[in-house]
Amino acid sequence: MLPDGEPRQLTNDNRWKMSPHFSADGTRIIYSTGIAGESTDFITWEVSVLGGQPRQLLTNAEGLTSFTDEAGHARVLFSEMSGIGGKMAVVSATESRSDSRNVYVPSDDFGMAHRSYLSPNRKWVIAVEMDLQSWLPCRLVPSDGSSTGHVVGPAAAQCTDAGWSPDGNWMYFTASTSGGAHIWRQRFPDGAPEQVTSGVTEENGIAFASDGRSFLTSIGTAQSTVWVHDERGDRQVTSEGYSFNPTIAPDGQKLYYVVRMLGARAWFSGALWVADLVSGERRRLLPDYQIEVYDISRDGKSVVFTSVDTSGHTPVWIAPVDGSTPPRRLGSLDATDVFFGAPGEIVFGSVEKKSFVYRINQDGSELRQLISAPMLLPQSVSPDGQFVAVADPGAWGSLMVYPAGSGKPLNICDGCFPPPGTDPLPTPMKWTPDGRFVYVRFADASLAGPTYAIPLRPGERLPRVPADGFASKEALGASAGARLISDGLVYPGPTPGTYAYTKTATERNIYRVPVEQ
Repeated sequence: MLPDGEPRQLTNDNRWKMSPHFSADGTRIIYSTGIAGESTDFITWEVSVLGGQPRQLLTNAEGLTSFTDEAGHARVLFSEMSGIGGKMAVVSATESRSDSRNVYVPSDDFGMAHRSYLSPNRKWVIAVEMDLQSWLPCRLVPSDGSSTGHVVGPAAAQCTDAGWSPDGNWMYFTASTSGGAHIWRQRFPDGAPEQVTSGVTEENGIAFASDGRSFLTSIGTAQSTVWVHDERGDRQVTSEGYSFNPTIAPDGQKLYYVVRMLGARAWFSGALWVADLVSGERRRLLPDYQIEVYDISRDGKSVVFTSVDTSGHTPVWIAPVDGSTPPRRLGSLDATDVFFGAPGEIVFGSVEKKSFVYRINQDGSELRQLISAPMLLPQSVSPDGQFVAVADPGAWGSLMVYPAGSGKPLNICDGCFPPPGTDPLPTPMKWTPDGRFVYVRFADASLAGPTYAIPLRPGERLPRVPADGFASKEALGASAGARLISDGLVYPGPTPGTYAYTKTATERNIYRVPVEQ
């Protein structure tokens, strides 16, 4: 209770919560849950502000808000998975989900319109949308679904939240640009975007006061440091900035990592650095490139990566780690992930040309499909390039391994790899450079979970897996020779005794920001 009542806990379960808001009469809180251990759906719930058991409202529904249409009928606005790839559409329906109408359907098969904000006059909707690379600029669409509308807010930005002034004259956005994540506004319907907040901190979320004179937002900072565990114990390697995606070199002597740089077309991208784990010396690699994903060759001499350019394209590049020759671009397709495959080959996933997994020679020749099945998201590649661990948006939660060509996939586990969201995370399956071990993580609803090293016999490339996959983390741990690496999120190294991990510290508070009328 405002202004100074005690907080009250309303839920107590392991599901991720998002998009909470009050019902129109203020007696309930409606919220969405993400991927839980027993479900691969987005689910909408409601709970009384006085407490009690939450009640499920709709499955396959996220970011639900309720409103009354011009005819006085109660309706709801929410996002749902369309059944086409990873596409998520904004729809309107009655509270029983009848009379469902599309409000906005992304054109990209991996486009996901996660959240929507209805204008005070109920005629317009601001959609918050992402693809496989990043959040996109926000989009203004008519609530009757008569058109796909147009981009609003700063054009070269990732828009993560939006809102309306109570009078409907202004649209507000949380937008991430090269200057950071800040609040912007734009006069409806076609005014010029204006930046409202600035500074070294970042803002997230917008909740307007009823008088329209101020809004609430969360303001703060986040820092991520990289640590290494080996025979010497645990030690911190980085101390400044937001470092992520660490990789221990095949010889165990160097650590590669990325330091985040703000941009308009990638969730996380930045400068690639390398640290000598013996001397402590650090240096930046490829200073002219903003790295999104990368992989180090099994001999430790080369790096393959994608770099986000100003137009949002992410082609594949390859370069020697010693900088002896300049990076070379391999082909023209945009890549979502990239790995070293068989000797002389690079493997990558692309959302272009029906979203296949491809391979290409390191000299840029002979681009061809590696796997015949479309719409797969590669996670790692075996040392001989003949097997690819993948996530399948058509079977979210499952981790599978596909052979090169058109063979039958191997199911590693169902429900052990929930969709990872936007934060950088270690791959759920990875082979050691020498092919002696394969690491598998059995993730829970929090995306953490134990990582095991499973030994492979000479000539083997795949672990011995039950016919229906590993049913639980206990079953994974009981497999022949399995060795527990860690119960937390780790980036395994060349041997089971070495791994890297990150520690993130976030400091945020809620502020009231006055606005000019």
